[in-house]
Amino acid sequence: MPRKPAAIIVLTKDDIERAAKMAAVGVNNDQLADYFEVSHAHWDVLLKRTPELRKAIKKARSGANVAMGATLFQRAMRGDTAAAIFWLKTQGRWREVSQAEVAGNTKRAVKLNYSIDDEEKKEDATNESEAAKETEDEETEDEDGDEVEIDAEYEVEE
Repeated sequence: MPRKPAAIIVLTKDDIERAAKMAAVGVNNDQLADYFEVSHAHWDVLLKRTPELRKAIKKARSGANVAMGATLFQRAMRGDTAAAIFWLKTQGRWREVSQAEVAGNTKRAVKLNYSIDDEEKKEDATNESEAAKETEDEETEDEDGDEVEIDAEYEVEE
């Protein structure tokens, strides 16, 4: 027996405006489908077949992003450090990642990567690094009995 096609919903201009307003405040397509009580797949079909809906949602989301970006940029320019960092991370592809490499006369090197979330953690890491440099170097043996000089202790799980 052939499958019955699902009923196609026709959206009114008011529905399209409502969907655009919802999209402008972060409502995603799955949530819009739930709001209009259609399946997610059916919503995708509506977006493809209704250019007015697709354009209205796209324009609303773009407008919201422009407004939010302008506000964030203004706050960053006024000296808001958090806003400046966020702007640089999202728009300038800026990352706060430090790398440390621990190696010796061993068969392998261990690379440690860690992220620093804010200036305070960055300062703490710098202070710890300086303290580690001030400690006396420790000599130890690797699994082959060769002496290896290390500056700090690191645990490596195998």
